[in-house]
Amino acid sequence: MKFKEYIQDYFVFSKKERLGVYVISVITMLVWALPYFFSEDENIENIFGVTYVQIDSAKQVLHVQQKNSLEYKYPKNQSGWKKSVVQSPNVAKGKLLLNINTVDSTALERLPAIGEKLSARIIKYRDRLGGFVSILQLKEVYGLSDSAFNTIRSFLYVEKTFQPQQLYINKDDYAALRKHPYATPMFIKMVLAYRKIHGKYNDIEALKKVEQVDVDLVNRLAPYLSFSD
Repeated sequence: MKFKEYIQDYFVFSKKERLGVYVISVITMLVWALPYFFSEDENIENIFGVTYVQIDSAKQVLHVQQKNSLEYKYPKNQSGWKKSVVQSPNVAKGKLLLNINTVDSTALERLPAIGEKLSARIIKYRDRLGGFVSILQLKEVYGLSDSAFNTIRSFLYVEKTFQPQQLYINKDDYAALRKHPYATPMFIKMVLAYRKIHGKYNDIEALKKVEQVDVDLVNRLAPYLSFSD
């Protein structure tokens, strides 16, 4: 019994002693961790293992328009902001401009409000169309909200000389025409039936004269139609 009591005297702590141990442990952890939060290292990529693009995608940076450059700001601490200026190879009027018909999905993901899924959908829809002839066509991409469109439209442009992939209205069959998202089954059937009876179409006006054809649909398709043999 004396041995047990001897052990208890040295290894059993009172309530106050246990509380003191907890407080000292917390203070020790804070002293060890605080230098990491207040580091003066200039390279944020080395500290966190991320790039400016990843930070931008996570909306942890502010994108500031500045002539001839893109300026990224990220928090230094509660007292202010630290900034890094990244030169852009294609800047006009203070904005990075991307050609919507040549940009890849990785570059699209860098835009605000666009993630991996939306960028993939934009590329897929562009391929189905044969290219965008107007930025407004982006609104037709599934899942792209009006607010997201309004956010990214100023970063994108269509080259004035761009020529979209053509549909050969005088020789393409049903399967070839059906690949285009604007060409509905009913439209294609009427076009093919008229062509079989009356021969080739000379121009867009001849196509519009097909009985019961949707003229608005023809106008949307016009940039993608070729009347050559």
